[in-house]
Amino acid sequence: MDSSILITKITPPQSQALLHRPRLQEALELVYTQNLLVISAPTGYGKTSLLLDFARTTPTHLAWYTLEETDRDPAVFCRYLLQSVRRAFIGFGQGFEALLDQNVNELQSEAFLRRMADEFAHELELLQVHTTKPAFQMLLVLDDFQFAESQRVSWFLQRLIGILPGFVHLIIASRTQPKNLMLVRLLAKQKVSFLSPQELAFTEEEIGQLLAKFYDIEQPEKLAATLAGYSEGWITAIILLLNAQGSTRLNWAARNQVELRPTELGFEALFDYLALEVFENLEPGLQNFLVKSAVLTWLTPENCANLWDEQNRAAVIERCRHYLHQLNSINLFITRHQLENGDLAYQYHNLFGRFLQAQLKKDFAEYRKTHYRAALVEQEAGNNVEAVRHLGEAGEPLKAISLLNEIAQSLYAAGRTGLLAELLEQLPQVEQEDFPHLLNVKARLLLEQGDNQAALKKYSQAVEAYEKARLFDWAAKATADKAQLLLRMGQFWEAQAESHRVITNSARLMQTDQGKQAVASARLAAGVVAIEQSRGIDAEKNLREAVDLYRELGDTFRLAVIDTYFGHLYHHQGRMVKSTIYYERSLHEFIRNGNRSREAYSRTNLANNYYIQHRYQPAEEMLQEALALTAELKDQYLSLFLQNILANIFRDTSRYSKAMHHYEEALKLARQGQVRKMELIILHDRATSHILQSHFDEAVSQIQYTLELTAEYSLPNQAGYSYRNQAWLEYCHRAYRRSLLASEKALVIFEESNSPLEQASVLLSQAATWHALLEQRKALAALNHALEVAEDLGFEPFLPFELRWANRLLEFAAGRKVTPLVESFLRRHGFISNLELPPQIQIGDYMEARPVLAVARPAPTRFEEEFQAPTGGLTIFGLDGGRVWRGGEEIKHWRNAKSREALFYILEHASCSRDELIDALFEDDEEIDTTHALHNILFLLRKSIAPVELKLQAQRYFLKGEVWYDAKKFTTEVTAALASRELQPERLAAALQLYRRDYLDQLYSNWVIERQRYLLELYLKGLKRLAEYHQGTRDYAQAVLLWKQILLKDPYNEEAYRAEITCLLALNNKPEALRQYTQCVKALEELDLQPSLETRSLLQKLA
Repeated sequence: MDSSILITKITPPQSQALLHRPRLQEALELVYTQNLLVISAPTGYGKTSLLLDFARTTPTHLAWYTLEETDRDPAVFCRYLLQSVRRAFIGFGQGFEALLDQNVNELQSEAFLRRMADEFAHELELLQVHTTKPAFQMLLVLDDFQFAESQRVSWFLQRLIGILPGFVHLIIASRTQPKNLMLVRLLAKQKVSFLSPQELAFTEEEIGQLLAKFYDIEQPEKLAATLAGYSEGWITAIILLLNAQGSTRLNWAARNQVELRPTELGFEALFDYLALEVFENLEPGLQNFLVKSAVLTWLTPENCANLWDEQNRAAVIERCRHYLHQLNSINLFITRHQLENGDLAYQYHNLFGRFLQAQLKKDFAEYRKTHYRAALVEQEAGNNVEAVRHLGEAGEPLKAISLLNEIAQSLYAAGRTGLLAELLEQLPQVEQEDFPHLLNVKARLLLEQGDNQAALKKYSQAVEAYEKARLFDWAAKATADKAQLLLRMGQFWEAQAESHRVITNSARLMQTDQGKQAVASARLAAGVVAIEQSRGIDAEKNLREAVDLYRELGDTFRLAVIDTYFGHLYHHQGRMVKSTIYYERSLHEFIRNGNRSREAYSRTNLANNYYIQHRYQPAEEMLQEALALTAELKDQYLSLFLQNILANIFRDTSRYSKAMHHYEEALKLARQGQVRKMELIILHDRATSHILQSHFDEAVSQIQYTLELTAEYSLPNQAGYSYRNQAWLEYCHRAYRRSLLASEKALVIFEESNSPLEQASVLLSQAATWHALLEQRKALAALNHALEVAEDLGFEPFLPFELRWANRLLEFAAGRKVTPLVESFLRRHGFISNLELPPQIQIGDYMEARPVLAVARPAPTRFEEEFQAPTGGLTIFGLDGGRVWRGGEEIKHWRNAKSREALFYILEHASCSRDELIDALFEDDEEIDTTHALHNILFLLRKSIAPVELKLQAQRYFLKGEVWYDAKKFTTEVTAALASRELQPERLAAALQLYRRDYLDQLYSNWVIERQRYLLELYLKGLKRLAEYHQGTRDYAQAVLLWKQILLKDPYNEEAYRAEITCLLALNNKPEALRQYTQCVKALEELDLQPSLETRSLLQKLA
């Protein structure tokens, strides 16, 4: 072993007495299922003792590393980490050691440190290769990690944590939460767990065990309760207090059920003990030094010397240095630290420091004088917070308030709001009213506490105080902040008035940075007001001007906030793609800045966008990460919304047991927080889930309950959701007239409350119901009305199950003369053949007298019969709504929807095992008996598809019988066409005709989504190949049709726009080409992009 290695740092400390704590042992054992356990708590919480007990009682290989200040150097850290593992495995890490020795100078580089981590993980993997033990496990403990908290060490460790072998489990024990390790992703994947001070704190029961085991207390219950309440479970304080009392007196108190008062078991008893056993045994000079220096936070010889009014400063410094060294050598309640500049500084233990200050206070005049000198010392060193404290203790409140007024804004900007509130509370309140900065930060603190009315009053006082002090730029900034608060309170007209006051003075305010901040904040407030009032142009104008100002000020945080509001603006306009871009941009910035709260809300916004776009997989992933953040932030209000959205995703993707679990969690949070509107929304969504599961009795009960609550809570608009559920329920019961009555009630309420999204939903439901009643005119009129409302929204708001219920109606509409709006909808969803030329393309002088049918659809060819589905056996259309025909008759009713999904999964994989089916059909659903459920699904599937058989051979399921499957035929033909040098256009066109709708477009399982993506990509490649062929043969009209079809599926494809415009120009149709160029520009704007140079060059030809 390297002689420079201190063996004590890589050896578990010796501990003579350990209290076994089973509840924490269980929490520690979670590390065996995860990558990392982080134990963070201040000194004295028993972290090391807990880990020693865990290491003693768990059968695993242990590598222990206790860190010091010098371990911030990655070279030192890596050497000790290597040697800690070598203590358990001799000869470990020779490659890692060689890499370290040969490249010491490279340890400044993040890339090299990541390479070092890779090598270390590789060496760890080799340990398992060479072991013969089947359940080989290793525990790696980093104790006192706060000493090694540096950027370079964190680069190494961040990489290592992510690639640790499964048998290696890392525990980090630190006095502070590791700030340089990004643990959110591990937390979202449940690969890291935490133990906090609250969890480490000794419980009343554990204190009782401590009293009985180590202090021989016979009846410890009452004494344990007293100690638990007084110490809040801090074990060091408990032990100090217990040692001060003595077991004889404690036993007497316990036997006689005497409750010790705080004065009997408080600092007084502890201070007496310290005085008697420690302080009085010190020589007078050291006593004097201790008492006076206790007022300082950090003790250095120079700082301490400033407390003495002596001429020979050098001698005083030397004397102070001697005393500090002496205290450290006898370990007298003092801790040594290395500051960032390399200097050594000391701190007294908190309780010991309190004792010393109590001693100083006995001479009150000297107490105040010393604190005043300390204030000067701290102020000169730039420690203004401590200077404020000292001035308060020195009896100089006005000086303290004045200094706090100077630093209040910077403290708030640094996020030290708790400290700021504490200082404001300690100083006289009346005197603070004359200091505008204090009034301003008080308003912000009140705002964070949720006391909006008090904050509004304080902002008004701050504005008045600033104006009185002629600090007009600050007055404008406070006015803009007041406008932001009014926005939060929903008082939009008042917010607009306050922001207007600032904006009208913008010419004068723009002379200073503070004034620019005020104008920017006012512009932001005005933009948000415009968003809420649906004034999109004004909103964008104000937000853009705010962006310019914040960019000039270099305020990246505010720029990210504005990106969030741009996301809101485009969301309200139905421009989901552009909204998502801005939400993603703001999320990236909040992650970079480490703003967890804003990150959580940005993830929520993104997840909501994904959900509306039916992008369930990314929505679910985003929600899981947001939930992990809200758990960390303890933000129950946001968690409530997240749980409900997540439940809706599980509902819409037919994972009902998980949906019900999250509905219950959301409902519990809503009731705890008395968020009544959300409680009703959750109950409505849960009732919908009951309907989808055919749990009709539960649905009826839930609907009745929500109607009663709606009346009780005086929220009449919520009744619309109850009536909508009732309409759906009656539709499922085929009571169509009653369904129409309920939907009409819902529609009236939604129209009165201006809820267009819900209106569109109800209208689609009515259209499906009219169709079921064979009232086709009314059905088509209701469908058109629903789509008109949806068009105003800017996106399609229909949920998957609503489209399923409307399926028959949409098929009927595809064969009738309908409005352009309905036709466009049907074409997007594949109900109208995608290879038919749209009407606007069939008119114009560019057709060159070609017959319309020749362009619209190829003439019958020898391939037509080959691509025709057979009538016998099973005929399966994965690319036309997932339809299944048996012997010429469609299977319209599946007793279990999962049976149909199982059929398609088996078709896609030719054969599959039981476990593969369970993983595909139930994914991560742990709420049901999947084995029993799968048995039932396969039983129903066999009955549905007979005479085709579902066979099990060699533990794999497969189909036996005559089966024609469009997705298989499509994949085979298009793949062959793309690979062929000689294209057969008629054959490829016939294959593309099979793609009528996206693959199983109303299923959202992960395996389905992956298959959808593949088949859509293949379809677009086939279209492109065919379009390029027709364009190359100068059949421009047919090429236009194909490029348009690509744009129908990929509306942001600039290459397709450019090719279509080129074909239109070749057909001499400049008006249509110009219209398509305009559409291209508009589409790219949604992505925050401009047309490429190649596309812009077409403008000359369009002129």
